[in-house]
Amino acid sequence: MENDPLRQQIASVKQSLLNEGTLDSNFFHLEQLQGPNNPNSLELLASLFLRDSVNNIIKIERKINSSPVDFSSIERLIQELRAKSSRIGAPRVSDKLYAVWNNCNEDTVESFKASLQELKLEIETLSLKLATYFAGTVDSHFFRVEQRQSPDDQDVLEKAISLLYTDSMNITNNIEQQLENDSVDFTAIMRLVKQLREKCGRLGAQKVMEKAIALLGNCSECHVERSKASLQMLKLEIETLKAKLDPYFQLVRQARLANEVGAGPPQ
Repeated sequence: MENDPLRQQIASVKQSLLNEGTLDSNFFHLEQLQGPNNPNSLELLASLFLRDSVNNIIKIERKINSSPVDFSSIERLIQELRAKSSRIGAPRVSDKLYAVWNNCNEDTVESFKASLQELKLEIETLSLKLATYFAGTVDSHFFRVEQRQSPDDQDVLEKAISLLYTDSMNITNNIEQQLENDSVDFTAIMRLVKQLREKCGRLGAQKVMEKAIALLGNCSECHVERSKASLQMLKLEIETLKAKLDPYFQLVRQARLANEVGAGPPQ
């Protein structure tokens, strides 16, 4: 079992999430405590945390815009979320909560509102990353590429994923046309599928790669109808990847802009 590739992949993804500070050891300790009768307890716990976070933020926004502002009740809501974020193992959210709490007074209301927006972005980012983690949409390669981005070009991964979408659609459309030929050239199709599989592997698009491998298997058996069915599953997975990552990249851009605004002009 130690050499199980799936276990190695999961371990690598976990390490990436730890390295970037999105999650800490508490999260994975909770995962280890899951019993065989309730293997999804951590996912449920994370969902409850995200739900509570959204609800508390809505309450905080209402209170900060009321007159007079009840800072004591706001602090209680913040402390409640800080405790929950610590228990679930979400250090970046905890850091943003501390910034909100630190600005929780009459003299820093505007700073409070700004830090609250940063907190909301961080929670949304966490939500997307957890959804990706639990679904297995991407693997550690994705997060590794993200970590290696240069400060001068922080959109490298997004550009690469965008190119992957374009290449994937071109390749799958090409395959679709070839499968309609009277004499199907499975050798040519397999070359295209392998090309797509390699692109997905480099960017950590795990589920798309799995669908590409399934298509390869049916092509190797020269089975037209099964290959067509596998191709449709592959196309659907590509669309799913796009639907999941597009909002993620949008949040990343918003968070980056918020951090730049918060940092102020260079000294």
